[in-house]
Amino acid sequence: MSISELQSIYNKLKDIKDYLVKVGPARRQKSDTVQNKIIEAQVVYSRLEFTSSDIRKKIENSEISADSLLTVNKLINDIHTLYNKILNLVICKDDSDSKESNKLSKMASDNFDLKSAIALLPVMTGQEHVTLQIIDSIQLYSSMLNENGKKQLIEFVLKTRLTSSAKLRLKSSYSSVDVLIADMRKYLVPKKSSVAIQSQMFNTKQGHRSIEKYGAELERLFVDLTIAQADGNDEMYQVLLPLNEKIAIKRFADGLSNSRLSTIIASRSCNSLSETIRTAIDEQLLRPDDEQSVMRMKQNNYKKYNNNNFLEIISDPIIGISNRNTYKVAISREFITITERHVAPNIADVALGDRAVIAVHTIAILIKV
Repeated sequence: MSISELQSIYNKLKDIKDYLVKVGPARRQKSDTVQNKIIEAQVVYSRLEFTSSDIRKKIENSEISADSLLTVNKLINDIHTLYNKILNLVICKDDSDSKESNKLSKMASDNFDLKSAIALLPVMTGQEHVTLQIIDSIQLYSSMLNENGKKQLIEFVLKTRLTSSAKLRLKSSYSSVDVLIADMRKYLVPKKSSVAIQSQMFNTKQGHRSIEKYGAELERLFVDLTIAQADGNDEMYQVLLPLNEKIAIKRFADGLSNSRLSTIIASRSCNSLSETIRTAIDEQLLRPDDEQSVMRMKQNNYKKYNNNNFLEIISDPIIGISNRNTYKVAISREFITITERHVAPNIADVALGDRAVIAVHTIAILIKV
């Protein structure tokens, strides 16, 4: 549902962008229809905030697979890019061949525009993803402005985009956009403990989850770990990202429930965690019996075979014989001959359809007479 909603947002924004390109620069500045298209684009783009919130919850609950997560990230980035292109089409004036028109276009891009700022920068809600979106939008829009425009942008953010608690944490004025962004990251974005995330990543195992859900959790943890360790330093982030991904790849292989699959994945030279997850899924599809065998072993973990290939029944309270053969049960070195007995219908077969009644916390070896 989330992916289809994102795709719908992208398609509608693309239609609007194509229309604005088609009508040309002159009509973009005068036509009422164009203004209605811009308002429509703002409404469509605002849907991304609600969809992103829903996606974040699904990621936290491991409801989105690794492949779907990649698709979601790509769609969100494409939507941001597409919307920014629409804004640029509206902001820029007629770009004709004359030098005067180029100059006007440059001025329009450099000057602060209230309508563009309102459309581009959401109002802070206290949610982390909204705060990060505001920071990204400030960086993007400030790159289009001259010095005077940047000062107006700072005032606009401080006066209209912040919550009451955010205003208390930040200064009342800033000399540059970079300092404002640094303080917003420092005081408004909750810091996550890299030690806690690392510990969680090292202790994560597949368990009874699917490979997709297990991989999605590791992918989220390794990204969160990198962000926490980099602490806002972009250069450090680029250095740590490949290192942490290698650790996540090893952890993914080690934590797989199927030991054979774990060995296979560990022997592969995958370049990314997403590739590793995809490889594990493909291997599982090629060897479905291995996975079923693992599940059977988990369900019947009270059984095992000794060195003489006799079945040992360990700590099972009620086990009975299901056919009319006679057996000897070795308990504390004393052999007792037993025959068919009644057994509860929910007790599973133990050894080739044969069952025996034994006491709890004893080990019995069935020997056919």
